[in-house]
Amino acid sequence: MQRAKSLARVLTIVVCLGVGLVWMTTADSAATKHYEVDASSAVESYYGNNDRMVAAYEQLATQYLNLVQNQLNRTSEDIQRGGQKLEAIEKKLDAMAVRLGRIEKALKIQPEPEPATVPSPVKPTAETTPSKSIQNP
Repeated sequence: MQRAKSLARVLTIVVCLGVGLVWMTTADSAATKHYEVDASSAVESYYGNNDRMVAAYEQLATQYLNLVQNQLNRTSEDIQRGGQKLEAIEKKLDAMAVRLGRIEKALKIQPEPEPATVPSPVKPTAETTPSKSIQNP
């Protein structure tokens, strides 16, 4: 029995030394290991429902702003064309007034005086008349 105990002790010591030796060699090599990382690999981004909703809203807002800008540009062009037409009409009316003046002068026609505009009297209403319930001191 003595021999079995001493053999067990020796085997235990040998196993412990073996495990220690293996641990020491792997611990030293783990500290000096270098790993290569491939930087060209890409991870696809994850788009959730909220991200899709925000992207769709931004696209819709951009399209709406473009539509509004186009409408404003068209309206501005229409207003400019209308202004040009009014200026052309005004020039023609001025030319006609000058021509009519020459015709009246040649025919010795006295132009009718323009009727004077008389302001109409303002009739007092309930809002403009002072109330009888309010007394001045």
